[in-house]
Formats: sequence, structure tokens, C-alpha cells
Amino acid sequence: MMGDAAVEYVRAGLALVPIAAGSKAPTTPGWQTRERCVLAEDAARRVNGGNLGLAHAYCMPSPTCALDIDDYDSADVWLRERGIDLGALLAADDAVQIRSGRPGRAKLLYRLPRALATVKPEGSGLELRCASRDGATVQDVLPPSMHPETQQPYTWAGAGSYDAIPTIPAALLVLWRTLIDTPRARTWQRTDDGARIIAGGRNAALTSMAGSMRRRGMSPEAIEAALLAENSTRCEPPLVDDEVRSIARSVARYEPQTSRAGVTPSSPPNDIAWPAPLDLTALARRTPMEPDFILADWLPAGYATLLAGHGGAGKSAIALHLAVCIALGLPFAGIATFRRRVLYLSCEDRERVLHWRLERICRHLGVRMSDLDGWLMMLDLVGHDSVLWMPDRSGAAFTAAYGELDSRMQSTEAQVLCIDGISDTYGGSEISRPEVKRFVNALIALIHPDDGAVLLIGHVAKPTASNAATTEGYSGSTGWHNSARARWYLYPETERDEGSDRPQRTGRLLLELQKSNLGPVDQTIAWRWDAEAHMFLPETAPSHFDRMHLQRDERRGILLALRGCAQRSIVVPFAMQGSRTAYHVLRECPEFPDSMRSGKAAVRRFRREIEHLCQIRVIEEVAYRRPNGHKGSRVMLTPEGERHIATFGETNTTAIWHRRPRRRIATFGRGYIGGGARTRTRGDGDAR
Repeated sequence: MMGDAAVEYVRAGLALVPIAAGSKAPTTPGWQTRERCVLAEDAARRVNGGNLGLAHAYCMPSPTCALDIDDYDSADVWLRERGIDLGALLAADDAVQIRSGRPGRAKLLYRLPRALATVKPEGSGLELRCASRDGATVQDVLPPSMHPETQQPYTWAGAGSYDAIPTIPAALLVLWRTLIDTPRARTWQRTDDGARIIAGGRNAALTSMAGSMRRRGMSPEAIEAALLAENSTRCEPPLVDDEVRSIARSVARYEPQTSRAGVTPSSPPNDIAWPAPLDLTALARRTPMEPDFILADWLPAGYATLLAGHGGAGKSAIALHLAVCIALGLPFAGIATFRRRVLYLSCEDRERVLHWRLERICRHLGVRMSDLDGWLMMLDLVGHDSVLWMPDRSGAAFTAAYGELDSRMQSTEAQVLCIDGISDTYGGSEISRPEVKRFVNALIALIHPDDGAVLLIGHVAKPTASNAATTEGYSGSTGWHNSARARWYLYPETERDEGSDRPQRTGRLLLELQKSNLGPVDQTIAWRWDAEAHMFLPETAPSHFDRMHLQRDERRGILLALRGCAQRSIVVPFAMQGSRTAYHVLRECPEFPDSMRSGKAAVRRFRREIEHLCQIRVIEEVAYRRPNGHKGSRVMLTPEGERHIATFGETNTTAIWHRRPRRRIATFGRGYIGGGARTRTRGDGDAR
């Protein structure tokens, strides 16, 4: 019986942990590792007796988690105070519950985008379970295991099923991420006397202080004395004095050299202290963790991200909107964020404009501006010396402004640094790759590699902004593109109407994710001006169901277009590149999905669908002879393809031929426009 259940669970993508009979805790050494878990059907068939646990972190296609309720009344009150209705979660149409038979307890299963560390808030009566801090899995006992205390089997409950575990609700996910962030140790914690530095952040904090003092020209003796004083009064517990002196000596190796206007060269002495090689043996014993994002796919943790657009396109307003969402842990354009402290440098907009925008953003989000206190720190630097880096005779150089920024990052405990904009803070050459790289690296050095991020806001050259096919949404050297792990491009959407030679703006802004080294690209967030809110607002981001529906709709449209071509004796070449490809031919068919008619992202999705349809033998490549006698290859539907179309339902292709509706189909973070002669092009930015 248990073996049969294990096979069914594995088929549903669940990872399993064998547990001895009469227990609910595994005892096998290393059971938390992927290698010890049951992941395949063959291993599942060998399960014989005992109990079974669900290894959350290793489930496929995404990790699972459990909302474990130990005290229903306490958990209900605690969650309601945070805007979550526990009763509604349990009664949801897709709720998947595990019951142990013990009163006042419940357990809900969800899918996560990625594994999260388990948290158990004090006094909450609940636990959010998935993985340990080092990425190893935790487990929950599965039916039909026997509970060791009640001697009754665990049972499934709720309206959902274990083979269709729902995605965790956004509000619960945001709460979980906030809980992870809050106790993570703030290496700095506020007190009446300033900030205290706790274990885990003492060396980094003291080293950063020493660097700031050295850049200002303080002597090694003065730095040592200051660090010893800071260590004794603020570090809990204090480091030993010899360790503090070692930090002071290490930093003092960098000789300050004042050149001009308070500029201090950043070039260190010849004995640059690089880190030790990675310990591959230690890494082999740990479960690898996926890259972290503060904004999923868009804003990677530990790196710099570039937001670029033409002047007046709306970059500053959208960047401030993002900063507020991160500071409060609220979704941005429907995408969940991790809550972080944000330092926002405004070098273009004064306090009056910032206040005006901030009030409208807070009103739209339904929050008080005072809620941002301690989480969003904004500096009006208009009219102040804000250049952080500029070259001098000896080469690369930091300025006194960089030292001040370093101090502000420490004193505010900021984790995310937003700089608006690049032209106001970078004094080097835009076309010099080494200078650009050193500037960006200097900013990355100010954030924590695990939970920090840098967002740089910059302009693009006018030729770039007016190029309808550009994927290079930045200005200057490719060093800007290479130094950022993610790059966004903001531009106004335009369309070319019949009878008009020039594209006309539609009133929407499109924010493209043009680069993401650590996640998928081909994502676009559409923004539209809201007269009542007096700001650009993101168009609603659809759910996972909407995304799946779009994929189904596009696949159906491709197959219908192929069948229509066959009926009209139109040859569809198998070629994916060239002047006449399968995409060029099918795009002109009325059955072809509107969401795929334009844009490079649409072409990439089309190619992926063609490859998928070939793999499942719905279409095939067939050789034929052209009228000129040359051989060629064409795309043809297989008999399986005809049966596949039938699963989508019948469609009146004649009606489609005469009537091509204009409609909007959205995907996650995207807004696609189809139909008619409408195309997306980029033009000069417009200001609101």
C-alpha cells in the first residue's frame, strides 16, 4: 500500500523521505539531502512499509511548502492582523490539506517559485516550512502514514488534490519573505544611541568604517583608535582587540592621495588582497541555492541592474514606484518583492517633486507615507556635488561624495541603492569599458552580496531611442550592458496606422527586460497613464492560469494556421532564418495568434513552440521539390497534429478569415497588442 502511494506521489512530482514506522521524523543520516530522497518511480516501488515524508525543497517542477497550523485560534488572529484570512485559505477551491486527527491543527500545501527558509514566528501558532537556512529540505508526513501519537492515519482533505498543488497566495509569499528578512540579522539594529552591530556583521561593518575613514585621509593610528572605540561600544559581543587592529592595518595599506577637488584615487597598492579560492570540497557537501531576486527575474540580489530610457520617458517615476514597493514588501506590477531598506539618490528631482510623486504612489498603493519611515531613505541631491567617481592623473578615482555615500549606506542600514541618475554621479567616459566597470563594481561593493542590489537609472542616446528594432537600451560603452546582470529599457509604445507615415504614440509605456543573466528574459510590463491617480500605473499582471491559457492559445493558433495553409495550398518552409521563414508565412494567416504577430520576444516564443511541436510529433519536416527543381523542406501537420487540434475545440476558420479581431492578451509581466496593422516601435520619450 505504501509503495503504491509512493509511486503515485513521485508521478505527481513530489520528492519523498522514507520514515520508520511509529515515527514522524526521519532518522537516516543525511536524509535532508537530495541524494537520500526518493525521486524516481523505481525507488518508490521499493518503499515497503513505514511512513512517508514530503521533501519540500526537491519537488518538481517547483518546491512545495507547508503552512503548518499548530494552534488554529492563535494563527487565525495572527494572520488576520496581517491581512490574511486563514478560513478562506482552508476553504479555497484548490486547497490541499493534510489532517493528522489532532484538534486545532491543520496543514496546507502550496507550490513555491523557489525554496525558502523555514520560519516560525513567535506567538503566531504557525510555521511556514520548506527548507533550512543552508538549502537542505525539511519534510512533512504524508498520508497514509500512521501518526505515532493518535495511531490514526494521516488523511488528505480540502477541495484540491496533491497532484495539482496550488501556487502559494501572493500575500502569504510576501509575508514569508518579510519574516525571513526581519530576523536575518540585521547586522545593524537601531537603539536610542545609534546602531548596534551584532554577530555576523561585525567584521564587515568595521572594515567599511575603516575604508571610509581612510578615504578621508585619516592616519592608521587614528583609524585603529576609532575602530577600537566603535567595537567596544557598539559590537555585541565585541571582537577581540587584535582582530580589530588587524582590520585597521589591512585597510591602512591603501594610501590616500588628494588630487583635485576632494578626489581620492581608488587605486590600491600593488599587493591587492584578493579572496582565497573557493573551497570546492565544502561546496560539494552543500546543496546549491538558486540565485536570489529582490524582484523576481528583474532585480537580482548582489548585483547591479540598469534601467535606461530616453529623457522624459518616465524612468524616475517608475523607479520611485519600485523603491516604495520594495521598502514595504508590496508587489510591483503584480510581481512579488522581498522587503528591503532602500536608499534613493535623486540627482534630478527636488524635494517638492519627490513629495508630489510619493504621495500619489502611496495613495494608489493604499499605504501611509509614514509607513516608509526607516525603510525608504531619500536624498535630494539637486545642486549638490553628487559625482561619485571621476578620473584623475593617476587613473580611477573616488570622490568625497562616494565616501559620504558609503557612510549613508551604513548609517541607514540600506540594502538596495537606487541612483537617479548615472550622468549625475559618473564622471568618467561612457565609452571606456574599464572606467564603467570600476564605477559599477564600486557601487556593488556598498551592498550585501546576499540581500542587496543596485539600481542605476540612465539615459539612452537619441539614435537608440528612435530605433524601432533596438535591443541596446543603453548609452555609451557595452561596459554598461556587461556590468549589469539585468537591464531594463523603458520607451513609449507607438503604432503605425494606415495612411500615416509616422508612428503615433498609443499613450502606453513599455518596460522591457532586455537582459537577465540569472533568469528568463522576453518580459515586458506595460504602463498606462491614469488621469485620476495622475501617474503611470502598470497594467494588471495575469495569473499563472492566464499565462498557461496564452501558451495554449498561441499553440492552437500556430496549428490552425498550418492547417489553413495546407487547405489553401500554401507552402510553409521549415526554415527558421532567412528572408522567407515559417514565421513570415504563418504570421500572414488569419488564424495565427495576434500575440505573436510582432516583436522579437514573439519570434522567440514561436521558435520554441515549433521545436516543442516537433518533439511531440504534432508537426514534421517534409522534403519536397520546388517549381525550379530545387529540393526544399516544409512544415506539415501529422495525423497526431490533427487530433491535437481537435482537443482545442472546433473553430470556424472561414469566420476568422473575414474577421480579425483586435485584442489584448497578457502574459506574466507582459502586455501584447495584436490585430490590424499595429506594430510596436520605439520612439522618443514623452513626459507627463
